[in-house]
Amino acid sequence: MTWTIVIAIWFWIAETAYFGWNSWPQSDAEMICDGIAMLMLVIALSAKNLNQKITVTIKSVEAPR
Repeated sequence: MTWTIVIAIWFWIAETAYFGWNSWPQSDAEMICDGIAMLMLVIALSAKNLNQKITVTIKSVEAPR
């Protein structure tokens, strides 16, 4: 696990504990914090895949006459 994933999970645990471990958001602030936690996790997981090498091959094709 990378440190960005750990930070995202820590934020989710901290904000969930602050709002009382509700199954569903009970306030607008809790909903916003849940969204931020999900966004942080998505960014952390997608950033993990950015370290892979990406190769793009472009071939030229002539248009038929």
